[in-house]
Amino acid sequence: MVSINPRLLGTEKNKRRSNLEVWSCWLQQALPEFGIVQINVPNPETLIARFERDLTIPLPRWSETNQYVSFNDCLDQLLSQPKSNSNYRQHFLRRWAEEGNVLWLYINGDKLNDAVLEDIADSLPMNTQGQYAVRILLTLDSKRLRSPGLVKLRGRLFESVESPLLHSLPDSNSVRRIVVGVIAVVSLTIGVMLVREPSLATSLSQTVSQFLISEEEPTPEVPANQQLAKQAHDTSLALLDNTTSTDASLSPSQDIDQLSVYPNALDIDASLGSVVSDEIRMTLTAAVHDWASAWESQTPVAYFSFYDDGYFTQDQPDAEQWRSWREQRITAPEWIRVEIGPVNITREGVTYETRFWQLYRASGYQDNVQKVLTWIKRDNRWLIVDERLVDKAPAN
Repeated sequence: MVSINPRLLGTEKNKRRSNLEVWSCWLQQALPEFGIVQINVPNPETLIARFERDLTIPLPRWSETNQYVSFNDCLDQLLSQPKSNSNYRQHFLRRWAEEGNVLWLYINGDKLNDAVLEDIADSLPMNTQGQYAVRILLTLDSKRLRSPGLVKLRGRLFESVESPLLHSLPDSNSVRRIVVGVIAVVSLTIGVMLVREPSLATSLSQTVSQFLISEEEPTPEVPANQQLAKQAHDTSLALLDNTTSTDASLSPSQDIDQLSVYPNALDIDASLGSVVSDEIRMTLTAAVHDWASAWESQTPVAYFSFYDDGYFTQDQPDAEQWRSWREQRITAPEWIRVEIGPVNITREGVTYETRFWQLYRASGYQDNVQKVLTWIKRDNRWLIVDERLVDKAPAN
């Protein structure tokens, strides 16, 4: 979706371009796709000034609480729209957006209260190309963004601009954490493969433990990768203690799956039955995005290929009836855009659940919902056996 990765700042490719130029160029491409981008840099006005220069137009600013009563009031005044009820305003904004109009807006979120910021997180109008027509640069401290009063806004922000210096080179702590993770994986792998040699495997585990102790920094919170390495150490010892027979069968690949970089993979039960491997995570994440692409293509055959044979719903209890109903819903709009947020994957027996926020946009309609797709593998194909809507963001 975004062709420029801002985290490449400072690389050889961009060394002849200033950081401000690269960020400005990226913002011009990212804002139509995401609607809102968080700005979290020491001197945001410098970046905004460069952005205005490249855009060749001044940005309207909202930097004081009493400047507008609400986000709707802000839009009404900037678009010269008379105050009206929410239904008519939504209708007006959709028509305004579909006519090709655009509003670039700079909002200083650090000066506004939580209620106003949460209003900004609600639906924004989109044009016929599936792009946001209201494009907001929002300055907001990341610590405040994590506050309980900004739940909707947190779920709405997918991209941010941080200090370019943070992305130039990895710091020593990052390098050390990578080394710790690699040593932990090697330690566990060798411990499993050489389970008949307890003395060697125990020695390796102790080496990892001593490395962590010697390198540990005085901080109240233990970094995630140190917890991971400790878990690798404990798991190695447990495997050695529990293995007394030369015929014991262990699966090295299954045990390594415990060291997934995904936080949810740290919740490992004794039988490893709930572990989701990296391979399955990548496969199902790709499947979710391919499913969304088939939906966007408005090709029923491609879309239905992701569902199990005989799939139906409570509202459409017959498979053929459901397919006929869905085909009409898929092909009727002039265009469809489906944006998928981060995908969380859990295992339930032989099935896997993928949970994500889905931003659906079509000609004349849009919504933002949290959805769960349940998948099962049949004949080397992952198929959807259940689809649930579990939450919905309120409409503006």
